[in-house]
Amino acid sequence: MSELKKDLKQEGYHLWTPFRQNMTGAEEHNNWKVMTMRRTIETRFSELCRFFDIEHTLARGLAGL
Repeated sequence: MSELKKDLKQEGYHLWTPFRQNMTGAEEHNNWKVMTMRRTIETRFSELCRFFDIEHTLARGLAGL
């Protein structure tokens, strides 16, 4: 178990990471409802990044931000 996962578990959080489709046990582990919700969240986040143009900064240093 990773250090991050241990720290989050102590705080009461459960870190869920999906299995890749070619891994054994992926069908039992991956919940299609959670995967659908994750896909929606990632799509909206990507749209917001493009809308506010935060993917590319033109500043060359911290002073330019």
